[in-house]
Amino acid sequence: MNKLLEIQCKAFLKALNNVKQVVPIKSTIVALEHIKITLGEKCSIQATDISMHIESIFTPQWIEGEFIALLPYKKLLDVIRSFSPDSIVTLYKLENGTKFIVQCEDSTIRLTGLSNSEFPEYSGLNMQPSTDVISLNETETSLMMVAHKYCSKDEYRPALTGVCFSFEGHRNNQLTIAATDGYCLYLNETLHFHHESLTYIIPSNAINAICGKTCTIQFLKDYAVLKSNEQTITVKLIDGAFPVIRNVIPTTTTNQATLNRKELLNAIQRSAMFAPNNSPQIVLHCASSSTTIFAENTESGGAAEVKVHCKHDFQQSFVIGFNSSYLKEIVSSFSDEKITLYFNAPDKAVVVNGQQHAAVTALIMPMRLTSEVVSLVTEVPTPKETTKESIISNSQKVEQQYIPQKEAFDVSDQDLVLTLIELYTDDSTVVRTMLSGDEHIATRVELLQFFTQARCTSEQATVEGLEQAVKDYIELNCLSNDEEEIVPNEEYVEVV
Repeated sequence: MNKLLEIQCKAFLKALNNVKQVVPIKSTIVALEHIKITLGEKCSIQATDISMHIESIFTPQWIEGEFIALLPYKKLLDVIRSFSPDSIVTLYKLENGTKFIVQCEDSTIRLTGLSNSEFPEYSGLNMQPSTDVISLNETETSLMMVAHKYCSKDEYRPALTGVCFSFEGHRNNQLTIAATDGYCLYLNETLHFHHESLTYIIPSNAINAICGKTCTIQFLKDYAVLKSNEQTITVKLIDGAFPVIRNVIPTTTTNQATLNRKELLNAIQRSAMFAPNNSPQIVLHCASSSTTIFAENTESGGAAEVKVHCKHDFQQSFVIGFNSSYLKEIVSSFSDEKITLYFNAPDKAVVVNGQQHAAVTALIMPMRLTSEVVSLVTEVPTPKETTKESIISNSQKVEQQYIPQKEAFDVSDQDLVLTLIELYTDDSTVVRTMLSGDEHIATRVELLQFFTQARCTSEQATVEGLEQAVKDYIELNCLSNDEEEIVPNEEYVEVV
């Protein structure tokens, strides 16, 4: 048994995590489920899925010499995760070149690897001429990595599954980084490099796999090489035409709203919990000094209405719908304290900008809203008229629905009370049954006053609420009155 290396557990685990993006859980090619550990002057872990290759650099505490081993990634990762971060991992090789032992703490783990020749290698990569090389600082790297969130997962539209790097010499040597899935769009125009006009599309999983604060990208004929201080990613470029995204970005807008990013994000998350099951739709009602976010699930009966204060510039209030998942992803991709939304119309694209980087733009397409949803959101409840003339008119109309027609109907206090009570309940038939009889008019007038006060603190008028108000009224007023006690009739008592 030959000792190969010693390394701290957390350093080994970090190197293993740096290559996890390309290791498949299950593959028809067994070698792709393994990693290549190279020991020597440069110690590294390599993994590949044929289209992308990642090499992660690590520094061991001790090595015996040059050696190459192919070990199963998933089992090795689970083993290293089970140890404490500060413990020392020791790797041994048995006489058979594919048998290995991992020792740490009081554990001894046996692993079976593969022959070194089975690991797939890129052929002819070094023979390709280098065309363009760009170096990104910490801020530029972080902005670039945001782009992968906007990429499509539709394999039938391969050009949209990657991030587009477009060198535009005719635009002051500008480098445009763009990504879109057809519903949202990301555009970064902060970089400038002196190169000829060329366009490259890097797969989004390569951008997402970058570990490190800075990055250098080298574009070859068919490949791109992304290097950071921790890893090197070699990936095959996507062959296809990227959409001309400038055609969909509005050049002018008529409305805008500046909102606190965290408040808006929290409001989206709260309202999205009540979005319909078949469509995560939320509705923004932009008016006056605030933006209100609505969501309603008609199946479960739940609804949400969240207000977000904003600095606005609206020509008129309007309603616009969004997919809550898309809007949440866009808002969370910014790090600014405040963001600005630019609108034109409810069916036109909405532009989102931050404060720190004006050249970074996001765009989201709205969802079409039905007329019922628009009317529900914009409807402003108007109080019913309570003048004596309107009450008497309403009383006559309601009475005609429940009693036989009379040649001459005299409006009495009873009709006035019943009509007013109808303003606070949905079932006037039950109310009329409970409060019938001329001898209880005085009780009904006092009851109305009591119930009106109780109704002010209730969100919804119900017959049960009226019944409870009647109970409270009887308990607090009728039974404690020294005068003649007025008790509701027997029919009312049975209903209660």
